[in-house]
Amino acid sequence: MKLPKALNVPETKLGQFMFFFVSEFICFFIIVADTRAIALGSYLGATVTNVAFGMQAWLVRKLTVEHEGARSLSSGLGSTIGGTLGTLLSIYFTRILYGK
Repeated sequence: MKLPKALNVPETKLGQFMFFFVSEFICFFIIVADTRAIALGSYLGATVTNVAFGMQAWLVRKLTVEHEGARSLSSGLGSTIGGTLGTLLSIYFTRILYGK
């Protein structure tokens, strides 16, 4: 399956950092929301977050295998920092959403 050009990994170090920052921010936001939905027994919440995570994980795996730029230090740093901030913000927002 050919992906749209907008989903290509950028060639600049800053572009790679930002691309994977956003990607992992979304990924970890979804993982935390999914975990909280499961803990609360929310079938709908767990279904929505599992589908979203599956699609996002497949896309990121496809990009990292097909693009050498996706395996740079800048990409790794973006992934690490984005994932951490995604986790923290998801905890905050899901506390508001789920009320706990």
